[in-house]
Amino acid sequence: MNVEHIIVGNSIESLLKSYSEDKKIILTDFEAPYFEEEFAEPLTIEGQEYKKLSDAWSMLRFIVSMRGLVVNPENLFSLRLNKDSIVFNRRRVTFKKCHLFPNEKTKCHLDIKKVVNQDVYKVIDVMRLPFCNVQYLNTATIDNCFIDKVRFYGKKRIVCTSVLTRKQLNQFDYSDTMSRIYVEKYLINDDRVVRPLISPTRGKRNPKPVVLERIVVPLEETIYESTKEVKFYDSRSRNNIIKAYSRNNTSC
Repeated sequence: MNVEHIIVGNSIESLLKSYSEDKKIILTDFEAPYFEEEFAEPLTIEGQEYKKLSDAWSMLRFIVSMRGLVVNPENLFSLRLNKDSIVFNRRRVTFKKCHLFPNEKTKCHLDIKKVVNQDVYKVIDVMRLPFCNVQYLNTATIDNCFIDKVRFYGKKRIVCTSVLTRKQLNQFDYSDTMSRIYVEKYLINDDRVVRPLISPTRGKRNPKPVVLERIVVPLEETIYESTKEVKFYDSRSRNNIIKAYSRNNTSC
């Protein structure tokens, strides 16, 4: 296959670029971002507003697939980017310009400028709250602890996010058990939590969240030097794609 422009990536920004500029894309992963991620402001796609990144990602993937812009119908094992060609799953695509949003499956010839966020991880602790109800809560911050933000979904689901180093990940003080303890203390002191009555003599139930899983996402990023044929998109460039699209596409 020969193309003028090709996008390589699986981020929301790569899909948004494919959608808004009608460019072909090689999806390096078919997995949507974790449901907890949200935009600062809702993203409008085809007249519909999306707050959750995973919902917008799924819609964009569907649209670009229906347009015939997704080059690979199946997931990739790996991808190698050469000067003017891409090899993946025993296929080759030649291009004049590649727009690169790499992930761990991407191997490329570009010179490395620097590596940032080494040994730094985004940590997501997912909890469920039996018996009690947090439907009147939205987000929270807990003072004097490692948790950056707590989000509440529906009546029972609680998600804590934090950024930890490799060393902190191996310490009990930063464990999912400590996340649960911090959240439990917060909920006990929040009057908006619905706490059923056990009995007239025993009073109301105390909120006791249960940890379902801990998700650890490496934040390490390799920053490459762009070339005439390949443009690398760093975090600033990716953010600019979202901002530019949002300025030009609103629900109003």
